Amino acid sequence: MVTQEENDMMTRVGPGTPGGELLRRYWHPVAAAAEISDETPIRRVTIMCEELVLYRDKSGAYGLVAEQCPHRRASLAFGRVDEEGIRCPYHGWKFAGDGRCLEQPAEPPGSPLKQEIRHKAYPVRRLGGLLFAYMGPLPAPALPHWDVLAWSFGKRWILKFSILECNWLQAAENAVDSSHVYWLHGDKTDLGFDQYKEEHEFVPFEYGIMKRRILPPKQPGGPRQIDQHPLLFPSTLRHVLGKTPTGAPEKSREALLNRGGAHGFVHDLQFRVPIDDSHTLSYLVFFQASDAECMAPEDDVPVGGFPDAPRGWRVPARQGVRAGCHGLGDARPDSRPHPGKSRRVGCRHRQAAPHADGADPARASRGYAARRGSGRAGKQADRARGHPRPARADRARAAEGQLSTVPARRVAHWALAALLTGFAASPAASDAASDTLWQQTLAAARKEGSVVVSGPPGSLQRSAIVKGWAKAHPDIRLDYSGGRGSAVISKIVRERTAGLYHWDVILASTNSVVANLLPVRALAPLREALIKPDIADDRTWIAGFEIGFMDRDKKFLYSAMGRGAEPLGYINRACLSEEIFAKTADMKKPELKGKIAWYDPTRSGIGSRNAWVLVQYLGEDWLKDLFLDHDVTFSRDYRQMTDWLVGCVKPVTFGMPYDTIDQMRQAGIGDKVAEMVGEAYSGGVNPGGPGGNESIGWFNNAPHANAAKIFVNWYLSQEFQEEHAALVSDNSRRIDTKPGNPNPQRIMRPGVTYQVWANEEATENVTRLQKKIATWGLEQR
Repeated sequence: MVTQEENDMMTRVGPGTPGGELLRRYWHPVAAAAEISDETPIRRVTIMCEELVLYRDKSGAYGLVAEQCPHRRASLAFGRVDEEGIRCPYHGWKFAGDGRCLEQPAEPPGSPLKQEIRHKAYPVRRLGGLLFAYMGPLPAPALPHWDVLAWSFGKRWILKFSILECNWLQAAENAVDSSHVYWLHGDKTDLGFDQYKEEHEFVPFEYGIMKRRILPPKQPGGPRQIDQHPLLFPSTLRHVLGKTPTGAPEKSREALLNRGGAHGFVHDLQFRVPIDDSHTLSYLVFFQASDAECMAPEDDVPVGGFPDAPRGWRVPARQGVRAGCHGLGDARPDSRPHPGKSRRVGCRHRQAAPHADGADPARASRGYAARRGSGRAGKQADRARGHPRPARADRARAAEGQLSTVPARRVAHWALAALLTGFAASPAASDAASDTLWQQTLAAARKEGSVVVSGPPGSLQRSAIVKGWAKAHPDIRLDYSGGRGSAVISKIVRERTAGLYHWDVILASTNSVVANLLPVRALAPLREALIKPDIADDRTWIAGFEIGFMDRDKKFLYSAMGRGAEPLGYINRACLSEEIFAKTADMKKPELKGKIAWYDPTRSGIGSRNAWVLVQYLGEDWLKDLFLDHDVTFSRDYRQMTDWLVGCVKPVTFGMPYDTIDQMRQAGIGDKVAEMVGEAYSGGVNPGGPGGNESIGWFNNAPHANAAKIFVNWYLSQEFQEEHAALVSDNSRRIDTKPGNPNPQRIMRPGVTYQVWANEEATENVTRLQKKIATWGLEQR
């Protein structure tokens, strides 16, 4: 049974993820060449969580670029192509296939902006009717010319499956799973026996692993049947529609290759390409030898369903793959406690990761690139048997018996691990591996030299972050910019729209991020930055790790703080006794008319969230009556509200941030100011849990990506969380930290259900209330 962390490592395929970085070091088909034509030269594609545009310009060259233009983020899927590249439909910026900006028609002559812009682009190659893209570090390796793609003595056709609703690894595991064939396809595969009597073996070889089914003889006393196919790492199945008994081919080599035969074997390559974490694209390329119809590797290849294929294969195979893969869904571990032998074969697949230093992975299909597949008959026959011909050294080892077979019962321990030799272990798999990755990332961060962070404006938070970082990482400069979230985020969005990427990390409230950064896909999944294994461990956090995500998708924005109850407001007990004001309903007493200040509840912030809590507790009509008939004063000036509170002008305030109150107390004023916390003020509504204006996210295309990862891990560490909580008088959800605010009502407790007041769902409710309050005709001061 794999852990969630191990599963995520291999099935999360976005930029920067271990699995994504591994897969980006291989060429993948992104479309069939026939899907691009003069009439439709542009096609939108999503590959490994990246939204891209594939095009063919008028010179015949192919390009693959990020969909959104870096100028104003218009979609290049609606653009135009010419002899040089693709042009944005909005302002006419033109890009070459390598991402260079060739033209900016509206810019003044001599403007250097064109040279500063480099759009994301990936190399594309055409082979065997498919268009392959390489999305990894340059220079790109050679595109492997596998036999089915390169043979030229027959006909070739392509089948494109509908999208498989599963992650890429589920589809790859289906390809290497031998035991499902009898049960899923058994009614149509002409097995020759009516009971399950199979044996399975798995043989590592140069490019992957050979899966082998050993079947009973068709006739008593005859040889056992062997059906074997290789899985070419990471996810390509080489298949042949036919079986050869042990010891001798069923047909001669000429017949096997159909040199003049009428019904020769059909050979295919099955490619599984991840669209995102839970959807997979599947292309199958078929080849059948023919004297009458011969295709070169560069010829056009028809795309669609099957022609007349060997009997029984067409329907069950197509439906069977969908039956075996659909419903497996998003990147998550198997819920079954005992996956079984055949299932455990694929489990070892999940333990792969690219080298942490960025080196190419082992078992990559590099060495085969120069082989064209149209050489000597011996190589052709080997490939016709269902696998590429091994290198000479491997053939020698096989002759000496060094490539031994392994019984299926032992495959669970290491069969697919043969594919993964040379890869670093999962960062979550061991402390040693995570320490190694941490040191490598830290070394790279030191070379970057700095990390750029946008954070809250409060001086206490700034002090905690700046001083704590300088103490932990003095050799990496922190460029910290504090300001109101909405203003800073608007600036960031404008910069990114222009293709400028200055920021690495953001600390902000949910509303600002959800409303502005998520729609433009500015943030990278937070889990991709996590290196220290304790951070994503549920045992580290009160109520578990996942509750800290503030966005609905639980990917991008994370709060480490945790409050047992959020203060509804503040009371100055120096001028307002509990006899007058001890519960929320007391606010409508005549003595409090004109004595209440509220931060503008029509704006994003604590004031509107306080209003939302009271609406849940006492109802919308009660709040409207309070606002309109009891002389409540509305303001957008925290300093003014602080003066009113301390001077007893307005001894009851709502919407004040806690760092403002703490600064007031540290200045030696307002020592009688108390928090409105508990059932007397919020009733059964328990507005606690994670939240605040210091939730963390990190940017995609961060200029200092390694330093950003170091910052994220440091920010969520026990050391910083405890220091931060103590300095700002707040509490972290980390179980191993001391409370910064010892008030029992402010400490989250395990086992208590909290109505999280600051996540995306709550923020949407607050936004709706803001709009409604705006129609009530409130006046501000």
